[in-house]
Amino acid sequence: MILSRALEVLRYLATGTLCVALNLLIILFLTEWVGLHYLVSLSVCFVTVTFVGFYLNRVWTFRKRAGGAPVDLARYVFVTLVQLPLSLGACSICVDLLRIPYPIAIVLVSVAFVPLTYVLHRSWSFGLRRAAQRS
Repeated sequence: MILSRALEVLRYLATGTLCVALNLLIILFLTEWVGLHYLVSLSVCFVTVTFVGFYLNRVWTFRKRAGGAPVDLARYVFVTLVQLPLSLGACSICVDLLRIPYPIAIVLVSVAFVPLTYVLHRSWSFGLRRAAQRS
């Protein structure tokens, strides 16, 4: 049980790392090449990369393949939509007040959310809390 949970956490971290890397690539492109404000670019990424994260977390991280994908997706998107304004605010504080370059701020804020999003996605988005209690 402990080993399987540790492997699950490692898969979550790998998925998150991939998603943050995708976010950074898209944000840098949209901000530096297209000319969007970094917070607008970050918002676009939340919308696009959410679906990549959902698929990888559902199938690979949490190994959930049974039915209920539409409900899982709705919950996953809800968590992401709640996280979005918090991330935008935290990035803005890091960049505007603390003078941290926006790519670094995005990574720092993403890392700060990892423990909370892991618990929320595992227990609520994918409903695995109940399954773990039965084990």
